[in-house]
Amino acid sequence: MSETAALRRPFLIGLLAIAIVLLLVTGVIAVFSSVDDRPEGLAERWLTAAGDLTRNGVHDDAADRVKAHGDLALAEQLVGGVHADGKSAFTGLEVGKAHRTGDVALVPAQFVTRGDDVRHSQLLVLHKTSDSWKVAELRPADPTLKVPSDGGDVASKAPLGLYAVALLIGVGIAVAASALVRAAGREHELRSAVT
Repeated sequence: MSETAALRRPFLIGLLAIAIVLLLVTGVIAVFSSVDDRPEGLAERWLTAAGDLTRNGVHDDAADRVKAHGDLALAEQLVGGVHADGKSAFTGLEVGKAHRTGDVALVPAQFVTRGDDVRHSQLLVLHKTSDSWKVAELRPADPTLKVPSDGGDVASKAPLGLYAVALLIGVGIAVAASALVRAAGREHELRSAVT
């Protein structure tokens, strides 16, 4: 038996084991990342859907997405008068860190409207419902709440513990891969000694 043939089975077992571990880690990350719907993320999805109200062929879908996350009349107020020529009303948008007080979140937002290329700043007021947040009101920008490009906090930061867990997972995968390679080498040596 050639060396390549002797190493094929342990190599495939190692690949399968690593794939299973990565799937499990991905599943754990997916479960923990979907636990809390952040108001910043919802505000960004709402603004994206509002901008899509002016796109050709997707108006009805955009209206459904807007209604899922807030008030359609507010979204139409934002895009009213924008001459988008069948494209998204916004050429750029950004949200900042929400300021939460109980069941109310204030999210700073900035967007650039198509055509006039003017940067608009707004404060989105979200209310907590039983299962998520909803955009309920638009207010003028608050100078104390800024988007990251204007010096405000980023919408989300990973906690330090998450970096430590990622490092441990990486080290664990490296150790497991090294052990599998060593085991394959020992298996090959045993087979060579027998023949």
